[in-house]
Amino acid sequence: MNFVFPALAIFALILPGVLFRRAYKKGDMKYPLGRLGPVAEQVPDAVLWAMCLNTVGLAAVSIAHVFVPRLVPAVDYESALRWLSNNFGKDNEALDRSIKAIEGSVFHVLGYLVLLYGASWGLGFLAHRLVRKARWDHSSEVWRFDNHWHYLFLGEVLKFRDKKRQGGLPDQDRRAGAGEEHLGTMVAAVVDFKDRSVLYLGVFVDFFFNASGDLEGIVLEGVSRRDLADDEPDPETTTPPTPPVRPVEVVPTMLDPDSGRQSGGPHWYEVRGHFFILRMSEVRTLNLDYITKADIDAAERLAEEEEREFIRDGGIGG
Repeated sequence: MNFVFPALAIFALILPGVLFRRAYKKGDMKYPLGRLGPVAEQVPDAVLWAMCLNTVGLAAVSIAHVFVPRLVPAVDYESALRWLSNNFGKDNEALDRSIKAIEGSVFHVLGYLVLLYGASWGLGFLAHRLVRKARWDHSSEVWRFDNHWHYLFLGEVLKFRDKKRQGGLPDQDRRAGAGEEHLGTMVAAVVDFKDRSVLYLGVFVDFFFNASGDLEGIVLEGVSRRDLADDEPDPETTTPPTPPVRPVEVVPTMLDPDSGRQSGGPHWYEVRGHFFILRMSEVRTLNLDYITKADIDAAERLAEEEEREFIRDGGIGG
């Protein structure tokens, strides 16, 4: 006997662990196969989960056999072990019995595997949803999924309660993590060209990976750009222009209709289009600024104060 069938049988029994691990890590996140980790890490985890899932599955089959023996036959463990080990005794004396056992249970075996695969994927997905629903991945790095781009772009890093992640966050971001609703993420990226460097600023929409699991691109909207050379001091003056403190405060709102240039800001230009694809292979640095409800409330209060001051001063004609 060759080892083809035992190899296929072992793979079929390990596959539930692979499916469970895949569903648990991905869930409803963007999580390509390339991010599942090295093979040396995947195989032991898959084998461990496969052992647990098969144990539960075989126990369920044994219990079902007690109640409905005609529908669910008993598991022939002896024949199964002989097929897995490719050992049928001296002169293959047990081969005929093993062949008859598998011929009489083909559909039962296939049904067991199909149900086990579906249950493994479903349990993995439910386990993922449980961790996310209970926010255990926000509380401890032990439960955190290896998908840091998801946590960064969607602002969930603000909700991390472990000291390792919270240590460097400013006070306003600590308050945001304690309960403020994250409403969006501003992305500022520096892209180098042959003769200049350009700063792009926009609102985060989506991101995607390549086949290897590395971040390939970011989708932005409402994008503006300016040359970094505009940050350099004017040679005729000694005082450089003051750079913006937070990117959200310099989003162009007043553009020259002829040039697309912001009429009252530091040389910002609108990038026209519905979406802007930023390739990570072209990005030198990336900055994220989170917009929370507190930021919106502060902006609304500032606008109201400016409006009241405008009215108090007599408006346009005053």
